[in-house]
Amino acid sequence: MNKYILAALAVPALIGTVHCGRCHPSHHDMHAMIIRKLDLTSAQKDAVHAVITAHHPVLKAEFDTTLKTRLDLAQLVTDPQATPDQIRELDAKANAALLTLELDLNQVVKEIAPILTPEQQAKARQLVVEARARMDAFCAKRN
Repeated sequence: MNKYILAALAVPALIGTVHCGRCHPSHHDMHAMIIRKLDLTSAQKDAVHAVITAHHPVLKAEFDTTLKTRLDLAQLVTDPQATPDQIRELDAKANAALLTLELDLNQVVKEIAPILTPEQQAKARQLVVEARARMDAFCAKRN
């Protein structure tokens, strides 16, 4: 349904960034995946949950804005009446929305990183590589 790929949380432990057009895990799904895959302690679970809960509304709004501007841009480029200036303006707006989302995702990474052990951080990085590979394969099938 949305353009969310698992990425960049907890250096990184999995939250999301815009990708091909689908897969926006819910807040609950992301939280559950982090806990399950990284074998967090009870205290770590509570701390990660607090960070994700605190940031989720803003990230969701930013994601929705990014998705909307990308979809608007895709529609505009198929309009024979669209001017290059209109396309450039909307492209700049979409890129600015994505940058805002990515900066806030990075803040989440910075807040969760100290919660994890070095081993969990390494595992999180590996999970992101694996998730990206799965998403790339998924998107390749869709295109």
